[in-house]
Amino acid sequence: MVIQQTAPRPYPPGWMDRLFDWVERLPLPFGLFYLGLGLLFFTAETLVKWWDGSYAVGTLNLFHFISSTNFAIGLGLVHYLRRSARATFEHFRPFLPMSDHDSQIECYKLTTARSHWALLASLLGVLWALLQQQMAPAKATSLMFTSPQASVIDMTILLVFWWTLGGLIYWLIHYLRASGQMHRKSSADLLRPQALYVFSRLNLRVAVGVTFINYAWLYFAPQQSLQYSDYLACLVVEMVVLAAFILPAWGIHGMLLKEKRRLHDEVHSRIERLVTQLYVEIDMGSYQQIDGIFKGLVALQTEYVLLERSSTWPWPVETPRLLATAIFVPILLWITQRLLERFGI
Repeated sequence: MVIQQTAPRPYPPGWMDRLFDWVERLPLPFGLFYLGLGLLFFTAETLVKWWDGSYAVGTLNLFHFISSTNFAIGLGLVHYLRRSARATFEHFRPFLPMSDHDSQIECYKLTTARSHWALLASLLGVLWALLQQQMAPAKATSLMFTSPQASVIDMTILLVFWWTLGGLIYWLIHYLRASGQMHRKSSADLLRPQALYVFSRLNLRVAVGVTFINYAWLYFAPQQSLQYSDYLACLVVEMVVLAAFILPAWGIHGMLLKEKRRLHDEVHSRIERLVTQLYVEIDMGSYQQIDGIFKGLVALQTEYVLLERSSTWPWPVETPRLLATAIFVPILLWITQRLLERFGI
């Protein structure tokens, strides 16, 4: 069964999903569209800075490149998540005990955010941008708002960025909520968990990608221009990224843990019956069945060991380590660099 684009729509899609659908209809790879969109904003930013003399003609500012293309890269990354989630759903479909029609609805809910909440999240993002600009305007070291013309471009980039970021955060929140609900409806197999890993691998790639974008903006920003609100925004994004990776697996972790306990109880019950039968044979002085009973106990012990070693988290063992490396190693390097600069080393 293949999930079609014409899946039933239990609710209207948000602006971001409408954009993704429109980009899908363009006669070019979706990645090129977002690359061109980001370069368009960066070109406008660079030309106005050359014009007002913020930096010399021919100079390219890496921080301005990141700040003006971040929204487009983020859109492209979530578009990739949405597109890949539809394909990944096919591998998860056998674990959903439901009809094809219901599974189409499930796939739609997984990959499509609700319109009114998406709009509200983007509006809140814009409101935050305006409040931030009013209460903590950009410092001169950031080379932002350097002229009336540059102010128009910079404000446009700022509002577009926060409009997009608000929508992206809500889209990820929706995704983790829908993913968790989907997992709770599945019939997980503790001894065959490989098919459950497909979403964790996808979520890991997206989490690492968003973390890279988040840290790149923070790292390349002029340190004198950073404010507490900038660190707060980066922290919120990372919290959402971690939640989008961990929370969808929480429901299926509970299911696998429940299944593991059930299988443990069955093994214990069988062991008790065999031990009782063993005592009966010994008390009766009949040893004809002891060999079979012993083999049964060994088999049950082997099953118990396999159950003990089986993981109840739907991701490979190395996945949390990779995610922790992507998130915490750059933080440690950044702190080390700041300390070295502070002590003049």
